[in-house]
Amino acid sequence: VSCDRLESPWPVHGSVMILDGILYCSAGRSGFIDDGIYLYALDPESGNIIHQNRLEGPFPDISQPSEAFHEDGYRSDLMTTDGTCIYMGRTVLDKRLQEVKPEFVHMVGTQRGDNLEYRIMPGMRLVATGTFLDDTFWNRTWWMYSHVWPGFHYAQQAPKSGQMMVFDDQTTYTVKHYTTRNRHSPMLFPGNGYLLFADDNDNEPLFYRGEGEPLPIEWEPVLPGETRWTIYQDAAVDKGTGFTRAKPALWTSWVDVRIEAMLLAGDNLFIAGTPDLVPEDDPLAALEGRMGGILKVVSAKDGSTVAEYSLDSHPVFDGLSAADGRLIITTKDGEIICMGQGTVAASSSL
Repeated sequence: VSCDRLESPWPVHGSVMILDGILYCSAGRSGFIDDGIYLYALDPESGNIIHQNRLEGPFPDISQPSEAFHEDGYRSDLMTTDGTCIYMGRTVLDKRLQEVKPEFVHMVGTQRGDNLEYRIMPGMRLVATGTFLDDTFWNRTWWMYSHVWPGFHYAQQAPKSGQMMVFDDQTTYTVKHYTTRNRHSPMLFPGNGYLLFADDNDNEPLFYRGEGEPLPIEWEPVLPGETRWTIYQDAAVDKGTGFTRAKPALWTSWVDVRIEAMLLAGDNLFIAGTPDLVPEDDPLAALEGRMGGILKVVSAKDGSTVAEYSLDSHPVFDGLSAADGRLIITTKDGEIICMGQGTVAASSSL
């Protein structure tokens, strides 16, 4: 039973992936239960199996001490790719679905001997610290487009990382809900806007350890009146600053939408979510969807607003898509809205 419903022990997680004309998918939840995770490469026209594999274990000796952060294992998630390898969380696969053990490489800006050899840098790809289907938007559940698996570090000052993002061959566009922190606590300020920004794809996250080059920089606009953790504090205090950046963003913009879905199409970013309002008589009204939704069109060149539309309901998590000049929005109240040039082309209730 999951979410109060009976389901298969081998659910197919969300979407499938097409790479070089082959359909890839996984079924299962974890390498530790129910015979593990089943992987398939299928002919998309016939459904015939081209490659298959099963990931199970590895089962540790529970009588021996273990390192909690570094245990090996498999967890099912949506698959991503850099065009060469296939990624499912921290698991790296080749196109025949055989596991690849990439070379262990030190993270950007770190020094040898700092015990970070377990970090790997295979190909540039989209990663998620939770899973790609996790819509909770906590400070530890964020996406990053990078060579680096982000692990458990803070990322409120990092490039190409945030609660949601889209990217093309040159640029990554991201929204951060948490832009600062008070010691151990990344902080959220509803009613003050959310930080939308763009980075060059080669602006890699920097894990600065208090010495060496490149040096981190301050970059994001600072909200008034907050307690700010600076990048210049002693890295040995608490958990240090986490990921920072060595180069500024291409542009930053505070938006009045709690972005829950984002899409890049042509020269425009489409962002949608609940309004960033905190009514005194019902502070959670917007966050819980009782104030409808907003669709905003933003210039991908500079972050300026091009157009804005009100929605009766906010979108489902990551619920925007586009094709043939049409924008498709799936909303929380069960509608699919199709918007064409300057008007709503169709609307259907589910």
